[in-house]
Amino acid sequence: MIMCLCLLFVLRHSPYNEERPLTEVLWQVAVAFVNAGETIATVSISSRILLLTLYLMIMIIHAHYNSFLISSFTGEEDYVPFTDMRGMYEARTYSFGIAQGSATEDNIKLSPLPLFKSIWNEIVMADPRNILPVGSSHEKRLCADNYAAIISQSYLKTRVMPCELLVLPGKYFRTQTSMPLQKGSPLLSTVRFQMRRLAEFGILDRVIKKWTMNIESSDIGVTPISALQTSTAFFFLVISYLTALIILAIEIIYTNWHR
Repeated sequence: MIMCLCLLFVLRHSPYNEERPLTEVLWQVAVAFVNAGETIATVSISSRILLLTLYLMIMIIHAHYNSFLISSFTGEEDYVPFTDMRGMYEARTYSFGIAQGSATEDNIKLSPLPLFKSIWNEIVMADPRNILPVGSSHEKRLCADNYAAIISQSYLKTRVMPCELLVLPGKYFRTQTSMPLQKGSPLLSTVRFQMRRLAEFGILDRVIKKWTMNIESSDIGVTPISALQTSTAFFFLVISYLTALIILAIEIIYTNWHR
């Protein structure tokens, strides 16, 4: 619509072009989008700049559409049998594991919510293997069986997880972890001081980035061009609009000066 208005304005005010009705300008822009060529003869530099800008804009739009179309056919998508704990409970196709003696076990076992009570009674207690002893991990069943578990978001960079894991959105039972000290311990002030120093100097952030990794991964082979990636091209198109209007003003002034 901006192109139609600009082109109509230039054709009506340029001293070198014949005035064109709005329907003809709309038709020119429409046929340009299907690469059908020009329907309006342009003489002035300002109108030709606008037509050139129109076809450049169409090239960008077609490139964006083609990249999105190709990526939609070639991009990999993970199959998710459910998206939350209620979906897992209703599907009844996966076992659900909990670490014995953990806060997660207490949260589900003692939760007043009917959903967590049903998960505990009908899924967790249905198989003794779903309650793992202290020190055990979920990796074997996560890699081999239809098995789900509540685990932390980050892992040490070791060979703990030999297979790819799919992390569902949402967080449950968020708890704070810390180093336990005896009440009234003389070490408390020293530990607080040293931890504060580590945080102030950025050592904690560097340790977390070095030794932990996020197991959530959404990398795909092909991604479409985003609007941000094409913003520079559209910025130059806006400059072309302004250039055409400036040249139009020069054409009008030049024509009136020589009359």
